[in-house]
Amino acid sequence: MVLDHTKFTPGQQLGNDTLWVLEQIPGFTKAHDLTYELIKQGYWASYNVPFFANIAEMTGVSRQCYRGGQP
Repeated sequence: MVLDHTKFTPGQQLGNDTLWVLEQIPGFTKAHDLTYELIKQGYWASYNVPFFANIAEMTGVSRQCYRGGQP
């Protein structure tokens, strides 16, 4: 997770590229701007499980428990 504090101004709407999430497993990396999720929810929760559906599937997490998203 990377939060660009230079894109934050109190009282103003967050702009694109404020929050990026990157997940990586051997041989595969996925990164996406998830600022819209931060705006929609008002916070970013991290549960120590993959957010991206394809990462969860590749690692077997989706068969155990899954709450992730698919941007």
